[in-house]
Amino acid sequence: MRFLGIVVCDADEFCRVRVAGRWEQPAHRPYAHLRGDPRVAAADTLVSVDFAGPRACRVVLRIGCPPFLWTDVLLCLKLTAPVYGRDGWWIVAKSSSSVPFLQGERGEEGPHRK
Repeated sequence: MRFLGIVVCDADEFCRVRVAGRWEQPAHRPYAHLRGDPRVAAADTLVSVDFAGPRACRVVLRIGCPPFLWTDVLLCLKLTAPVYGRDGWWIVAKSSSSVPFLQGERGEEGPHRK
């Protein structure tokens, strides 16, 4: 297990760089042919949202990104004072675990990939 410390990441950057580029990461590259596979999309699930009051909640998500099925637990706070120029809901803590997912579907990386 590794601890990466505190990361402040803009939501637009997160979606553009980390989510859109996930199939180019070494662990996921051999599974890029599954990008449009309905089994992958069906694995993405909002499991629960539990409110601890009007400004705090815990969100549990399941995300399919072969060769892993991730479970993310997010602790969120609704801020009324801007932080980094934004108010609203913020993820203040995240924990993830994974299990194998579609590992038998590994494809070829091809000559254009490393």
